[in-house]
Amino acid sequence: MRSIGVTILGVMGGVWWLAGLATAGTLSPIAVVPGMAAAALLIAVARTMTDDSIDEAERRRRGKIVMWASAIEGIAIFISNTVLMNVGAASYILCGMAVIVGLHFVPMGRGFRAPIYYVMAATLVVVGWVGCLVADPGSRNLVVSLGSAVTLWMSGAWVAMRARATRIA
Repeated sequence: MRSIGVTILGVMGGVWWLAGLATAGTLSPIAVVPGMAAAALLIAVARTMTDDSIDEAERRRRGKIVMWASAIEGIAIFISNTVLMNVGAASYILCGMAVIVGLHFVPMGRGFRAPIYYVMAATLVVVGWVGCLVADPGSRNLVVSLGSAVTLWMSGAWVAMRARATRIA
């Protein structure tokens, strides 16, 4: 994962941030600005990164891993959201999404031989399950969304710092 991956983590962290604020009813400019600033900073850093020098066959292989992991993630989120809404547990949708998003990083960790994906997977799964323990739905959504946003941003920052250290060394 290099520039495109870090960009995606920045954008999706911003989406999680806004989802948490919106579902908790705290979508005010003072609450939005820090999250959008963090997302913008990570995206700006990603634009300064150079991508790995990998051959076309490896690029295609990685693309297939991301495609399949993301397709299965999308289907799983759809099914999870449908089930939760139909059993009267819609307030747990973001918890389920965090767990599924986390699990979608597992095949990437294996396929890319990059431990950071396992760290993101484990952290997001824990954030989703911890959210299930929060009684108030607004607080639950805030915990899960902000925890997910911070996880993605910190992972992106770690990748960017590691790439920069590798380039300098």
